[in-house]
Amino acid sequence: MAKITKEHVAGIANGEKCYTHDDVLELAHIALASLEAEPVMYVMAGEDFDTEATSTSKAVVDGRVDEWDQVGDQSFRTVPFYAATLAPVPLTNSGREELQDYWKAAEFVTYPERLRL
Repeated sequence: MAKITKEHVAGIANGEKCYTHDDVLELAHIALASLEAEPVMYVMAGEDFDTEATSTSKAVVDGRVDEWDQVGDQSFRTVPFYAATLAPVPLTNSGREELQDYWKAAEFVTYPERLRL
């Protein structure tokens, strides 16, 4: 599979013709996954989101929306929230060094006898 970056997708979306068949397949998999995604929670929203009116059940939030629409002068709605996976980010040299330092420190804490002076 091709490795798709945000910049690559932006280039394709802007009409750049620098994509391969593997790119198209990977983008199709990403698009299909997003189309099949289910909301992880729902929240009531008016001008802002109401963090007190959240639930994993759409029916619960719809009930709160109906209640508030009857008493208030503002129109409320139920908004679905989806989980998003983060795209992989290439590791830079400084990031790699940080990671190595972290592992050395973790190894010392776990196995202090392995520390070489």
